[in-house]
Amino acid sequence: MRLKRLLLKTTESNYIAVMMRIVMLILVLLCLCGLCVGFRLIGLRWRSHTFSMSNDDMGVPLTSLKEFEEDGEYISASICKFLDEEWIKQDIHQKLGEECKALYIKGRKEGGIHDLGEMLMEIGSELEKFDMVDAYVGPWDVANTVSDLLMARLGRYVRVVPLCHSYSI
Repeated sequence: MRLKRLLLKTTESNYIAVMMRIVMLILVLLCLCGLCVGFRLIGLRWRSHTFSMSNDDMGVPLTSLKEFEEDGEYISASICKFLDEEWIKQDIHQKLGEECKALYIKGRKEGGIHDLGEMLMEIGSELEKFDMVDAYVGPWDVANTVSDLLMARLGRYVRVVPLCHSYSI
């Protein structure tokens, strides 16, 4: 009854705000009742995840990629090509490619990173410190693209990204 009165008193300008509050109230009630299905369906469910991988975790191992320098060159050239084709050709794209190459090689050689998820976190966090003011993308966009490139390098299905064909996959 209160809901009906509330809706009757609402003007068109705040009708959407009232409806959003009602939807949020319903979702909260569902969550409190232990019916988090609604949250999972719309992607609002919070999941914590640690990025230290053990043998029991279902990560994507990078152990089959043994040529770090060659893989780094592939990443560098592909990132530059991808960003140049996605946006406009800029010097920052070459610098981003070189930075991703350096971070990948450092992570594999010195950091002992052998899992794709850990590599994604390493590159994304380090690129947050990189000066990307001239780029039209953020650090995590680039890190996700590196992850896709590594998946392609491993022979796994990924979203379509322009690959640098001068390096074999």
